[in-house]
Amino acid sequence: MSNEADQEKLLARWLSGELSEAEKELLSKEKGLDDLRFALDDLEGWKVPELNVSEGLKDLHSRIDKQAPPKETKQVFFQPWMRIAASIVLIGAVYALFNTLLTSGPTVVDAGFGETISHVLPDGSRVDLDANSSISYSAKSWDDERTIDLTGRALFTVESGNSFTVGTDEGSVTVLGTIFDVNQRDPGKLAVSVFEGLVRVDIADQQEMLKAGEGLSATDGIISRLSVSGQGPGWLSQSINIENMPLSDVIIILEDYYGIDVVVPARIASDPFKGILDYSSLEAALETLAMVYDMSYSRNGEKVVFE
Repeated sequence: MSNEADQEKLLARWLSGELSEAEKELLSKEKGLDDLRFALDDLEGWKVPELNVSEGLKDLHSRIDKQAPPKETKQVFFQPWMRIAASIVLIGAVYALFNTLLTSGPTVVDAGFGETISHVLPDGSRVDLDANSSISYSAKSWDDERTIDLTGRALFTVESGNSFTVGTDEGSVTVLGTIFDVNQRDPGKLAVSVFEGLVRVDIADQQEMLKAGEGLSATDGIISRLSVSGQGPGWLSQSINIENMPLSDVIIILEDYYGIDVVVPARIASDPFKGILDYSSLEAALETLAMVYDMSYSRNGEKVVFE
């Protein structure tokens, strides 16, 4: 086989196992291929060494341990004075936030059952709250707008200045400087009494001007003018001089003031009461009504029954 290309083809077929017996015989007669045939025969005896997994892992761990150790991480500690300063800053921030939240909301003053409270407003004006009553206003904007929301009853002694307005669910009362009483305990009802100065009362689309010694009572928008006597309302001393008030209305005074439930016989509920009712003591007031109407009463907790 003189052609070198033919020899390479025979060699390739030998390696792939496709050589016939005749071709093997022919290849063996080619003396120039003895060295190649020896190499190929020797190749069949080669073996790949068996892989030892355990020894390989040991070698890998050994190589890792020989690597340079990681750099040490340094922990930084604040000096004591730095920690104290940071705490002061944090406390200051929390206080500022808390103070802002407190001052940004309305100021609310409540009088509970059986007590009256006097409260001085930012401009020196004074509010005397009857029992079971409350006011709310903005102290932050008081210099710009003197406006108070009232629930219940209160006497206002107002310092001169810009407009002063008391708002209720039934209407508003506006003054410049005066002493007046506002009562808005019952839904649909509003009563105003003026002891000094001049006030304007706005109810729905009506407007009434009241001067000292005058007052009004409005029920569902229907207004009645009244005369007012004395230097102030009787409720400040828990005493009222009553002129022909139905007993049922007198009972409401006690219920509102003391937070109780009073039951009277229907036959006398509309009978008038005339005289001075002192309710600085609940028992004294109940005794007065029992004597005037020739009744007895019993009390069980917050409920009083006349019979």
